[in-house]
Amino acid sequence: MKYMKIKKTGMGPLEVRFFTWAQSKKRREVKTGDLVGALKLNSKQEADLLYNLSRRGLILKLWRGFYLVPERLPAGGKWTPSPYLIINRYMNEFGAEYQISGPVVFNSYGYSTQMSSEFLIFNDKVSKKVEIMQYRFVFAKVDTSRLGSTKHFQPHGEDDNAIAIFSSQARMLLDAVMDHKRFGTLPDAYEWIFRAITEKKVSVSEIVEVVCKYGNTSSKKRIGWVLDKISPKNKKLKQLFAEIPKTKFLVPLMPDNFDGSINQKWGVIENVTIST
Repeated sequence: MKYMKIKKTGMGPLEVRFFTWAQSKKRREVKTGDLVGALKLNSKQEADLLYNLSRRGLILKLWRGFYLVPERLPAGGKWTPSPYLIINRYMNEFGAEYQISGPVVFNSYGYSTQMSSEFLIFNDKVSKKVEIMQYRFVFAKVDTSRLGSTKHFQPHGEDDNAIAIFSSQARMLLDAVMDHKRFGTLPDAYEWIFRAITEKKVSVSEIVEVVCKYGNTSSKKRIGWVLDKISPKNKKLKQLFAEIPKTKFLVPLMPDNFDGSINQKWGVIENVTIST
């Protein structure tokens, strides 16, 4: 980044010094106190500088005292970082394992047309809701054992730090059933499973492996019933069936509705139908 290119953005000498230093050190984040020694500033000068850079959209305030810095200044001078970069840096700072699920992932895999600016992040460190720029991030803390079966990819046009970690397609289908209260995805999720298998996007074996490892009893019963409707002779169903505790408790396919015939094999109340 050359001095003249920085100067054209209308920044003052101190701001130019900041970006020259950040680029030379390859700094992508800055914390309160970092600039006191690096740029020989006092605390007030540092606070004023970070405030002005953040206010002008040249850096992004992630939380008080922690800022993200662009790899290079964008055309027009205002930086709008990827939501995946924000999630990545947020989770890295907490040292958290995580994966993204919910409407953004459902849409990405082609199961939902719902466009959303809300990101649901399952992680093992923090539960909180954060609004940054036009995005809403919902960090949901879960046990580490519930994390896994992910797909990593780099969104088009993003830098190496903007890696997206999604639930895999099989895990997404489990998420849609097991966390239906959060997402409002029943009974649609049953049709998604049918589509995934019939269109050969996911195999019965893949779904069974994920459900056995990460699912709870209710989701195992519901998904077992769906898979039995689609591929009743599949040998993997025995593995899933063996994972379900022996109990007389019945699980309605559509929650909070106990009207319907009883399927004794899977222990569900059949109050919905699926295309088969």
